[in-house]
Amino acid sequence: MRAPRQPGNVVSSRTEKLGLALVAATVLFCYGNLAALLRPFAFERQSSSYYALLADGFMAGRLSFLLEPPAALAKLADPYEPRQRVGIDTGRNMLDVTYYKGRYYIYFGVAPELALFLPFRLLTGAHFSENLAVAIFCSGGYLCSLGFFLGLRRRYFPAAGTGLVWLGAILLGGCNFSLLLLERSHIWEVPIASAYCFSCLGLWVLFLGLEGGRRSLLWLTAASTAL
Repeated sequence: MRAPRQPGNVVSSRTEKLGLALVAATVLFCYGNLAALLRPFAFERQSSSYYALLADGFMAGRLSFLLEPPAALAKLADPYEPRQRVGIDTGRNMLDVTYYKGRYYIYFGVAPELALFLPFRLLTGAHFSENLAVAIFCSGGYLCSLGFFLGLRRRYFPAAGTGLVWLGAILLGGCNFSLLLLERSHIWEVPIASAYCFSCLGLWVLFLGLEGGRRSLLWLTAASTAL
């Protein structure tokens, strides 16, 4: 049987949890404000962001953008040769997209689209804000990494003091690459932040699954899905 917890330990545990909640809230507050520093969060009916264009393509039953490339590209011997594209308007300076058989595709991965942009588009009819998406994914990654960190402490380092736990929570939120991503929060940062979020989620629930128990299969299934 587990020994009853002493009153002093109860106070310490409550203090630790309160401090952790304060640290986490501060980190999330800073993430949100940093993401909105250069431009406010916007939910537009029409948007030229790549994940917005991909959402419209998905809703039309396509894996590509609805935006059609110039017909002149299809007539080139090699449409991927920059010198052959001189003088052809490729449409709003479409950088970092893949042109294939007369359509534009995104090659960053569809995880952010399926997890956030497409559901929001279907539910509201508006496009989700890229910089808010980066803030959400970075916040999710931080919270999952914090959960993983606390799980490791509980299982392997139960004697670690409250001060070390608070310090770890601060470092997890302030000494990663999220601050750099949140400074820009454009199309390139969305998939990186998404990968950070789902990787940390996968590690955390994998750890929970390997601990055993009645929910181990559920945790392992969640880890497989996240990864």
